[in-house]
Amino acid sequence: MHHIDAAGIHLAGIGAGVVSYLEVSDKIPALVTQRDTEHKAKVDEIAAHTKTKAELDASKAQLAAATTEQSQASASVAQNVEQISGMIYESTESVKAANENVLVLEQLAGELRQSVARFRI
Repeated sequence: MHHIDAAGIHLAGIGAGVVSYLEVSDKIPALVTQRDTEHKAKVDEIAAHTKTKAELDASKAQLAAATTEQSQASASVAQNVEQISGMIYESTESVKAANENVLVLEQLAGELRQSVARFRI
């Protein structure tokens, strides 16, 4: 029969801990390498996003420039439409004035016909 006292149990526990430590310590370099690989992958992913952010910033700048250009073009179109509107108004006023002149000339022509009708040759 085996007789183990409290000190023997304690020593057996220490021995098992040493064996566990030796088993784990053999795996430490592989675990460190795996961790380093994972960290490098995360750094590469961040770098990829940083590159994408730089591209996004460039796209934002292009969009801002295009928006400014469109705004300037819209302002130019609005100014041209306003000028055309002014020209149409001036043309309308000219046609009204010409119409009034035609009416005056018709009235004068009628008066002249009446004056001439009195004379006989």
